[in-house]
Amino acid sequence: MLSHPVPTVPLHEMGADRVLAVHLKGQWSKDGAPRHLFDVIGQSFAIAQDQMSHLWRGAADVIVEPDVAGFAYDDFKRAGELIRSGELAMRQALPEVRKWLETPAITPVATRVKARPAIARPAPMPAD
Repeated sequence: MLSHPVPTVPLHEMGADRVLAVHLKGQWSKDGAPRHLFDVIGQSFAIAQDQMSHLWRGAADVIVEPDVAGFAYDDFKRAGELIRSGELAMRQALPEVRKWLETPAITPVATRVKARPAIARPAPMPAD
């Protein structure tokens, strides 16, 4: 979802005291020209999400970013390796998460949400 690639701001708005963000930043197309229209569209979304990352990063208390650089967006046959990459990233983040859980939240949720910049949201779609 382009409006909230990592939904940290909506989670705070819904009342979360703390937010752990998991970001899977990968390349849409590897080497050379795009193979088809989906590569072009996917790369466009990846660029847009990268440009918007400052919005969600500011609302995250802890960010976990597994190394997925060696994987294609459609590397489903390598799911086990992707899961392992996520596990390694989370294990590296565990000391920070434990420290984070032992301390009380610094700022009340209401103050945190008000301090955040306004974010454009898509208009609701009418029901069919």
